[in-house]
Amino acid sequence: MEKSIQVGNIVIRRSNVLEKGEKEQISLLVSVCNRADGTCNELFLTNEFNVYPEMPCFFRAYVEDGSTESGLAGDSHHIWRSGKNGGNICYVLPEQRGKGVFHALFHTALEYIRFFGYSELEFKTEKAYPAAGDILKKYGAVFIRKEYLMIWREKEEAAKGSGSPSVVRQAQKGDLDIMTEIQAEAFGDTPEMARRYVESSYQSSDTMLFVIETQGRCTGCCCVDTSGERAMIFGLCVAADSRGKGLGGQLLRESVKIAADKKGEVSLCVEAENKNALHLYESCGFREATEYRYFGCPVAVIDR
Repeated sequence: MEKSIQVGNIVIRRSNVLEKGEKEQISLLVSVCNRADGTCNELFLTNEFNVYPEMPCFFRAYVEDGSTESGLAGDSHHIWRSGKNGGNICYVLPEQRGKGVFHALFHTALEYIRFFGYSELEFKTEKAYPAAGDILKKYGAVFIRKEYLMIWREKEEAAKGSGSPSVVRQAQKGDLDIMTEIQAEAFGDTPEMARRYVESSYQSSDTMLFVIETQGRCTGCCCVDTSGERAMIFGLCVAADSRGKGLGGQLLRESVKIAADKKGEVSLCVEAENKNALHLYESCGFREATEYRYFGCPVAVIDR
């Protein structure tokens, strides 16, 4: 449900889901900011991975100047993957910066961060955008980790045959139980959270869900988000007893081929320290496009 509040001449609209037109507005905003800042960021425009589905995670700012119809000036997207830590990503149009838009977005979101009991906040930025340093310094945020956004560059890679008897196909409802087990083990989620993630992905119109089947058994799964400019691969995992057999590469290559047919470009993110995954993605034709950096600070130290 969408609700609005007024902060001076800025209207903040907050919601936990987005309509198609709202996603298109935000995607355009992100594209404008990426071009202006020399960055290459992407967003998940769904809330299916948030711990609290009812918690607002999208905050959009509209500046009223009295002369023209107000348009989207900024967006703040919050990702709540655990009961303690939350992530913050914020975009403001270049011509609206320095006018209080970021402050209005950020502090509106903070009220919900505190209400839902979060104690730590993460800021996501890019190596290519050093201007974020002023904001990070203001809040005393310290470096936590980095990851790479990788974009698929080599079309011939996805066309290679594997010669494997395993088959990649779209997930069916009967696959959800084993997919839950595989994801919970691979990513360290509770069975309850893994089940909700899997079911949300299966039900989402913006997500394609694939499994790899070996001798009649589901041995891995992969999700593809199609809500942005590019298709984005996420949640790629293989059952523990089936790793080291090339199934991850086969699942990735065939998922990429289908995603590329639908969206053209395909991307994914990977932790910088995950060398095995980096090697796999590079072997499948992905190349580093940008470096994301994460900084954290306690919610308690941020002024109201």
